[in-house]
Amino acid sequence: MVYGFWRDGNKISLQDVAEWISMEKLCCPFLTFQLETSGSEADYSLRVSGPTGVKELLGAEFPATRTMTPRSPA
Repeated sequence: MVYGFWRDGNKISLQDVAEWISMEKLCCPFLTFQLETSGSEADYSLRVSGPTGVKELLGAEFPATRTMTPRSPA
């Protein structure tokens, strides 16, 4: 299962997210993280996936998680 988040890079920096990912990998090495940004846009996407059962874990950690859907072009 893949969960995705669109984030405003002006509110939470890429550096902060990268640091958070490095900490999460210590406690949850079974998760896969994909951080994506494009050009000069401040916004970025974060995808988190993992094995069976990760849906419940992420739902408990992030009540606002949702399955990733493509963002429509601006």
